[in-house]
Amino acid sequence: TVVQTTSPSGGARTRVLQSDFAILELVEVPEAKALSEIAPQMDRRFLVHGVFKIGIFVTDLESTVQRLRESGVTFRGAIINDTNLNVRTILAIDPEGNTVQLFERVR
Repeated sequence: TVVQTTSPSGGARTRVLQSDFAILELVEVPEAKALSEIAPQMDRRFLVHGVFKIGIFVTDLESTVQRLRESGVTFRGAIINDTNLNVRTILAIDPEGNTVQLFERVR
């Protein structure tokens, strides 16, 4: 299922892609500028616009984390169990400093 919307002001465009196993929301703001352009001294981007992240479900969180660590990926914290959502999760940091949250469903 794909749902497409535009903000009332016409600035942001949103697309929500949904399937039986995932929801992906894409938000585009055409007039946005790169942080490196407007504030090159800012190296901790989340301090400017809060935490922005993408979440991905994987089938085996332990082995995924191990492979990513061996490839040089850094993580914020350790794997935690979220009993409210019935998932295990951890936050990875990509080379640009963005947060990628990995999830594994707990059955």
